[in-house]
Amino acid sequence: MHHCLTAVLLLVGCAFAQVAESNQLFDALNTNETIWVLRRSFERNTTCVSNKMVFLNKTDYQFNHTFINGTSWQLQNLYARLGVNGSKPYMNVSSQQGTTGIKYTLEFWNDTVKCGVLSFWMQAQNKCEMHAWESHINTTSTECEKKYNETCKGQSYAVYSSSCMKDAEKSN
Repeated sequence: MHHCLTAVLLLVGCAFAQVAESNQLFDALNTNETIWVLRRSFERNTTCVSNKMVFLNKTDYQFNHTFINGTSWQLQNLYARLGVNGSKPYMNVSSQQGTTGIKYTLEFWNDTVKCGVLSFWMQAQNKCEMHAWESHINTTSTECEKKYNETCKGQSYAVYSSSCMKDAEKSN
C-alpha cells in the first residue's frame, strides 16, 4: 500500500511540475530577444505577431507589439502590470500605462525550450496563444504543443511562418 501511495504522489507531482509558477512569467518575458506568437485559438487578420521588451521589473512590463495587418507592419507600444492569481501568474495588458486591459494568464512555461502558453478572455470566450523566443522558434517542444492543445481546445491558427523574420528585417 505504501508503495502505491508513493507512486501516486510521484505521478501527481510530475503531472503538476510544469504548471506555471509565479516567477515563470517574469522569466518568460525577461529577454532581449523577440518573442513570437506561433499559434492561437482564434482567427484574426494579423500575422507575424511579436513582442519585444522595452522595460521589465517584477511588477511592470513595457513592450513593442508588432504584427502584419493585411500587408503592412504595425507597431503598438503596450504596458502590462504583472501579478499572481492563486498560483497562476498573469499580466494585465493595455495601451496606456496604469489602465485596466486584457488579463493574460500564463498556463505553461518551459524554460528549456523558451516556449509558453497564455490564455485570456475575449468576447466572452477563453482564448489562448503559444509563444516562443526567437532563438527557439524552430525547437518548440512536443510538450509545449501538447500543453497548447490541452489548454486551447478547438480550432488552431498558425500566426508565425518562416517568412516573418525575413519580413521583419526588411521593415526595420
